[in-house]
Amino acid sequence: MMKNYSVIVFDLGNVLLPFDYTKPVNRFNEIQPGLGDRFAALYRKNYNVHRDFEKGILSEEEYLATMMKMARKYSYP
Repeated sequence: MMKNYSVIVFDLGNVLLPFDYTKPVNRFNEIQPGLGDRFAALYRKNYNVHRDFEKGILSEEEYLATMMKMARKYSYP
């Protein structure tokens, strides 16, 4: 018996393909010294926000608003 599937969903980043976070961090540091390092630290400290978005607890709008608020708060040394 053949089944028809309308959607196949999979997690690509760091599940099927490795993702090197140092590249974007270094690029942000080129834009503004320390920017990438500060964002990486902020992201690690608030990883629960990312996980809540992945779990569907936060909507896309809530996630982006939260991340933008954090980025503005911590964007300057």
